[in-house]
This record gives sequence, structure tokens and C-alpha cells, in this order.
Amino acid sequence: MLEDDYTDVIRKASVGLGLTEAELMAQVGVDVTTWQSLLAGDFVKELAMRIAEILELRVDAFTTHPIYHPKPVEVAGITQIELPFGQWSVNAWWIERGATRLLFDAGTGPEDVVEGMPALPKDLLITHGHHDHVGGVEVLLGKGVAVHGAEFSSNRRVRVGDFMDFGDIKLRVCDLSGHYVPSVGYHVQGLEKPVLVVGDALFAGSIGKTADPEHYKLARHTLMQALKGLSDDTVLLPGHGPATTVGEERKRNPFL
Repeated sequence: MLEDDYTDVIRKASVGLGLTEAELMAQVGVDVTTWQSLLAGDFVKELAMRIAEILELRVDAFTTHPIYHPKPVEVAGITQIELPFGQWSVNAWWIERGATRLLFDAGTGPEDVVEGMPALPKDLLITHGHHDHVGGVEVLLGKGVAVHGAEFSSNRRVRVGDFMDFGDIKLRVCDLSGHYVPSVGYHVQGLEKPVLVVGDALFAGSIGKTADPEHYKLARHTLMQALKGLSDDTVLLPGHGPATTVGEERKRNPFL
């Protein structure tokens, strides 16, 4: 199931362009009743096309968003740890090869991720500092886990462009700021497919919310830079929702 439906896409793109709901309705040329019907699930393709054009979204991807379901992604060594986040959920990702065991992000509650892990990792890598991704940091630090991240709250700070060697797995750090600043992604080498851990920079069919047009512009720029040159089979591991691939998102994500 996708983290965002098409109404979430509309809201995020509207904020990104600085448009109020009333302003968007006026530009689309619909009344309140028609608009509320759209948001309630009455998805009309012709109306969706107008909305996509106004919001500078990919028309083909937005008009098919309600039927988008990324193909299941299975890569040996990758485990999705789905953790509680209010009425929703948040992902931590476990990546293992040989003697190397890495955890990416740490959930909301202090013990949630500990209970969800198959074992204790040596290293935890944080994509960004929102509370639903760092809840288990202190507990894991107390257990001797090294915490890597872009902020000083991590005991091992990473910077964009860093290469990290964990033996069987090697990482390269990229900038994914926008949804949160600073945010980083981790290119993973050493598995059967290339992988990019993206945090909340991208969801299947969407992106993470941004506070204003400035951060929205930044988010789209850093994401496109991070994806540039990656093969279509590169696996994307987001902070919420299912794993996806670069190829799927290039075709089906309205923001790309």
C-alpha cells in the first residue's frame, strides 16, 4: 500500500508552489462541490490532467496514481522493519551481508526498533532527524551501537560525499535535503542489486512533505541529483511505505 494517495500528492505540490486550496480550485476552474468530490475519491481523469499541469506534475504519472502499486521488491540481505508511528507506520531497514549488519533509521519509540531487529547491529545510519526516525538512537547507543548521521546528535557524523567501508557492504553518502535539513541518503554496494536508502526524500509515487516552496524546490533538486545516472533496477528504500525501484519511480512518480 502506498504511503500517499493522490490527494496527498495534490497537497504536497500545492504547498510546494505556494498555492492555497482556494487558489488551486480557481485555477483548475471547479466549484467546492466538485473539489470535495475529487478529494473524497471521485477521480476524474480530465480534471486530474488539469491539476497535474497546474501543479507542474508529470501528467501521465498523476492520472494513473490511483492504480499504481509498485512491484514487490525482494533483495537477499534486506529486511523491512515496519514500526508503529501513531496510526501509521515508519520503516527501519536491516541490511546484512556476511558478517556485516547495518540498521538504517530507528523508529519512533525507544524500544520499538530493538524489538523489531533480528539481531544487534554494530552500526546504525540515520537519514534525517525527525522523531519517527531517531526514537531508538539513545537505546542503541547504550548498547554500544555506533550511530552515523548528518547531525551532531550522532556520535559519528557523516558528510555528503563520504565513502564508508563496512567490509561486505560499502556506502556512499548523498544529499537528500528538503523534507528535512540536513537529510542524507546512502548508496549501498555489495548486494545483488544497487540500493539507495532515501528516508523521507521519496515514497513510492510521492515525496516527503516540505514546509514551503523553498524547501520543496530543494527537495526536488537534491532528489533528482541523487537519482541521476542510477540504473532502473536500483532499489529505493523509503522511510514510509513499500520499497520501489528507480525504474518504477521514473515512470510512475508525479514529482519526477
